[in-house]
Amino acid sequence: MKALRILVSCALLVAHVPHAVAAPISFNTALPVHAGGMLFRGQGVWMRMHDDPSSMGREMDVAAVPSTLVYGATSKLALMGVFPYLDKRLEIKSTGAVRRASGLGDIMTVGRYEVFARSSAGQTSRGAVFAGLKWPSGRNDESDALGVLPPSVQLGSGSYDPIFGTVWSVQWLAFQVDADLSYRRNTHADDFKFGDSLEQNISLQYRLWPRRLEAEGLPSFLYGVLEANSVYQAKNQAGGVADDDSGGYHLFLTPGLQWVSKRTVFELAAQLPAVQSLNGAALKTDYRLIGSFRLWF
Repeated sequence: MKALRILVSCALLVAHVPHAVAAPISFNTALPVHAGGMLFRGQGVWMRMHDDPSSMGREMDVAAVPSTLVYGATSKLALMGVFPYLDKRLEIKSTGAVRRASGLGDIMTVGRYEVFARSSAGQTSRGAVFAGLKWPSGRNDESDALGVLPPSVQLGSGSYDPIFGTVWSVQWLAFQVDADLSYRRNTHADDFKFGDSLEQNISLQYRLWPRRLEAEGLPSFLYGVLEANSVYQAKNQAGGVADDDSGGYHLFLTPGLQWVSKRTVFELAAQLPAVQSLNGAALKTDYRLIGSFRLWF
C-alpha cells in the first residue's frame, strides 16, 4: 500500500504543452499533457523498511515499477492510468522466515479537470480537481509454505478504493511550485481494511542550467528539485478490530534532479524520512529511491 501512495499523487497543469517540462518527481496527480496528446512515464521505486521497533527483527524491501499513461481528452480533462509491477520481500529475523510476492499490483485510474487558469508575463497558474479509483487487479490471496501472506506483503488489497483531491501549480521562468492534497477511502475485502489516508505534497523545481534562456531554440534544462511529502494513515482493521500496530504519520523530504529535453525527462530522487510518528510497532521506512523517465507523444 505504501508503494501505491507514491504512484498516485505530479503537477504542472498546463493545458497546451507542446514539449517536455519540469514537474514533481514523487507525485503524479497532474502530469502535463495537451489536448489529444499522450504522456508515458516509466518509473522505478526501491523502498527499504528495516527500522523495526519490535523485537521481531522485521526487514521489508519493496521494488515497484509503475507505468503511467496520461491522455489529454480535452484541453481541460486528462485521463490517467497507473499499472504497477511489485516485488515485496519480508524477512523476520527472529524466526528466519522469509515471505515474498511479485507480480501485477492494483491498477489506479484517475480523471483530472482544470478549474482555474491564469497567465501573465513570466507567470502561469493552474488549478484542478481529480478523482479516481484503485481497482483490485493485484492478488490478495498469495500464500507460501507458512500459509497466507500478511496483507502488507500481498500484491493487492482486494478492495475498490476511491481517491479524490486537488492540485495547483505556479510556474515562473526559472522555477515552479506544485502542491496537491488527496484523500483515499479504503474499503473492506475479505474482512480486512487498510486505513484511510490523507496525503499532502509540495514540490519546488529550480532551473540550474542554463542560467540564461536563449532567444531562439529549445535547449535541454537541468532542474534541482526539493519536495516534501506527508501522509497520515488511519489504523488498519481486521475483523472489525483496529490494529494498534498500524497507521500513523510520515513526513518525507525528497531532493532530486531532472534533465528536461524537448520530448523527454529523466529524473532521480531520494525520499528521506524527516518525521515518522507511527502507532505501536508499525514498521518504519529507512528511505526510498526513485528513478524515472517521461516521454511525450
